[in-house]
Amino acid sequence: MPVVDEICYHAFDLGVRAVDAYTLVTKSVRFHDSKIEIQNTVYNVTGRLVVFGIGKAALGMLRAIFNVPGVRIDSAIGCVPQPTENELSDEGFCSGSSRALLGIGEDSLRHNSRIRLFYGPRTNLPNEEVVQASVLMSQTAISLGVNDLLLVCLTGGGSALLTLPKGFRGGRLPLTDVLTTIKLVSSAGADISELNAVRSCLDELKAGGLASLAYPAQVVCLIISDVIGDPIQYIASGPTYINPQFPASLRTNRCLEVLQQYDLLNELPQNIQAFLTKEQSTPSVDDTRTHRVHNWIIGNNSVALNTASSIFGSPKPQDVNLSVMDADATNAYYPIDRILRYTRSIFPVVLTNTLHGDASGKGRIFAELLWCTASYLVSTRIKDCKEVTSMERKMADLVAGLIDDTNNIDPIREACLKAVSNGKNECGSSETIGICLLLGGEATVTVPSFGLETTPLGGRCSHFALAAAVRWYELKQNEHEYATQKFHKIGLLAGASDGLDGPTACGGGVWVSAFPQPTINSPGLYRSALQCLEHCNSYGFFKECDADVILPAKLTNTNVMDLMIGVAVVNR
Repeated sequence: MPVVDEICYHAFDLGVRAVDAYTLVTKSVRFHDSKIEIQNTVYNVTGRLVVFGIGKAALGMLRAIFNVPGVRIDSAIGCVPQPTENELSDEGFCSGSSRALLGIGEDSLRHNSRIRLFYGPRTNLPNEEVVQASVLMSQTAISLGVNDLLLVCLTGGGSALLTLPKGFRGGRLPLTDVLTTIKLVSSAGADISELNAVRSCLDELKAGGLASLAYPAQVVCLIISDVIGDPIQYIASGPTYINPQFPASLRTNRCLEVLQQYDLLNELPQNIQAFLTKEQSTPSVDDTRTHRVHNWIIGNNSVALNTASSIFGSPKPQDVNLSVMDADATNAYYPIDRILRYTRSIFPVVLTNTLHGDASGKGRIFAELLWCTASYLVSTRIKDCKEVTSMERKMADLVAGLIDDTNNIDPIREACLKAVSNGKNECGSSETIGICLLLGGEATVTVPSFGLETTPLGGRCSHFALAAAVRWYELKQNEHEYATQKFHKIGLLAGASDGLDGPTACGGGVWVSAFPQPTINSPGLYRSALQCLEHCNSYGFFKECDADVILPAKLTNTNVMDLMIGVAVVNR
C-alpha cells in the first residue's frame, strides 16, 4: 500500500507542474504578422519588441517567449535567482525539466546574443548585480518609443530581483541601508502588502515606476501571482501597475504608517530617515499622461490547488500524462497507477487559497482540524450521532480560526459522507477511507526580537509543519478527546511552490506525521520542537531529527505561494 507522504508528494508535484512558467506562457501567448496575441487581445508591434524577465520563475517565461513560433525579439534582459549545481543536474524533487528551464543545451538563453541575463541571490534580498540589471532595464525602458512594445514577464521574487534605490543627495540611497530597512520590516512580521509599501517608497521601479519610464511605449505584463487575491500592485511590488490616485506622497505616508505600526522608525539607518523626511515635505507632481499598460494574470495558487486535489477521489487526475508523471516523479516508491487506485478512496476539500496570518498558529489549527476530521470520519461511518454532532461543532470552530469570515464545514461534511458511502464501491481497497484537506496562501513568521546565538534555519512551510507536529503530540497525550483507535494515517506536506522555503533556503518544504509514526514522539523532542519554533529554527529541528522529511531546496520554474496538503485516513 502506498504511504501517505508519497501520495502528498505526487499531489504537490501535480499542483506545481500545473503552474509551470513555460507552460503558462505557451498557453497564453501567440505571435503572428507583427502582432502579439495574449488571451484573445491583440497588440500591434510596428517598432521594437523588448522583453524583460523578472522573478524566480522568469527564466522559464523567457524561454517560452523565445520559443513561440513567429516571434521576433529585438532584445531581452532577465534577472533571476542564481542556480545551484544541484539545479544544473537532473536530480531532485520536481526537477524533471531543470536543465531545460535553465537553458542547458542548444536552445540555451545564456548563449543567445539578444538576451542579457543577471543573477541575484536566493535570499529574497537584492545585491549589486540586481541593481546593475535594474539600471540596464531602466535605461532600455527610457529608450523606447511610441511604436515599441515592452513585454514584461513577472513572477514572485521580483521585488528583490528588480531593485533601483531612489536618488538621494546627488546619488542613490545605499543598497545596504535599503536592505537593512527591508530586513527590519520583514523580521517584524509584516505581511506582503506592508513589506511592499516600504519597498515601493524606496525604489525607482516599483509601484509603476518601470511602466512610467517606458512611456509612450505599449507595456504588456504577463504575471504569475504569488500574492493572495492576485492584486497586481503587490506582485513583485507592482512595477507595471500605475495608480494615479496614489501618488508618491501617499506612498510615503503609507510607508511611514507601516514603520510606525511596527515601532521601527528609530531603528532605521540615518539615510533612510532623512530620505523619508525629505519625501514627506516634497509636494508630489501628478502624472497626467495616459499610460498604455496592460497586466495579465496567467497563473496563480488556485490553479495549483485544484490540480493537486484532482489526484484524490477520481480515477485519473485532470490533464495529466500519467506516463510522464510516473517517469519524472523522482520520489516514487510506487507506480502512479497504484497511487491512483489508493487515492480513489480519499476525497479532497480545497479549504482556501487565501491562507494568511501567523504560521505557527495556523499550523496548529490545521493539524487539529485534520485530527478532528479523522475522528468525524470514524463517527460518521459507525453512525455515532452524538460524536458526529460534537465533532461538527469542533470543526466549525477550527475552520473559523483557519479561514477568515467563515465557519462553514459543509464541504468537509460532504466529502466525509462521500468517502463513507461511495469509497468502498469506487476503490480497489476495502480497508481504508480518507479525506484530503488542501490550503494555499502565505502565512508569516515573526522573528524574535531577542538576540539569537546562531542564524535560525527556518521558513514559512517548515514552521507551519513543525507547529502542526507539536499540536499532534499534545493531542495524543489526551487521546480521550478523540476516538483514535480507528486512525490509520494522518500527515501533512507543507511546500513552497517555488522550491525555496524561507530566506535560508534549507529546503522546499517538509512532511510531518501524526500516525502511525509521529514526527514528535517523546517529551524531549517536544521540548526541542517548542524551542525551535520560538527561535524560528524549524529546519534546524528537522535536519537534526529526520532530514529525510525535507524537500530539496530547488527552483521549480514557478512561484504561486505555498501549498499545504493534509491527509487523514481511517480504517473501515
